[in-house]
Amino acid sequence: MFNEKSNDNEFFLVDKNSIGIESTTTTSKPDIYSAVIKADKLSQESDKLKQWREEQKIMLSNKDAEEEKKKKELKEQARKELDDWYRNRKEQLDKLHLNNKQNENDEQSTANSNGGNNQWERIAKLVDFNTKFNKNAKDVSRMKNILLQLKQQPLV
Repeated sequence: MFNEKSNDNEFFLVDKNSIGIESTTTTSKPDIYSAVIKADKLSQESDKLKQWREEQKIMLSNKDAEEEKKKKELKEQARKELDDWYRNRKEQLDKLHLNNKQNENDEQSTANSNGGNNQWERIAKLVDFNTKFNKNAKDVSRMKNILLQLKQQPLV
């Protein structure tokens, strides 16, 4: 090992065979000394501190395992709820489609049976003239009045 001094810092030339490292020799501060210092600090730690570190590692690994387990449970629960929601939604849509088809068939059968009746009477049946229950709806009273007039006095 050679010792060279410069103005600002002290540099060492290290033979790689003497310390068992396969790197080339450098003229800067080598990183191997920090590893030696770290190893010295770890060997100087008290037994209680080492025990505490081990307990912390075990505790953290247990918490991580518990967290993964909870994540899997939550994902499974969410998947079940989503499947239930889709199933209920499909049932509701099927009922709605069936109901709409029945209503359409009923309307067609009444239109065919009445045949020559006033068109405006059929339209008036489709309009809800009870405004007490439609508080959130737009004001369509003028349109309803026109439909009632056309029902009573058709244009044709």
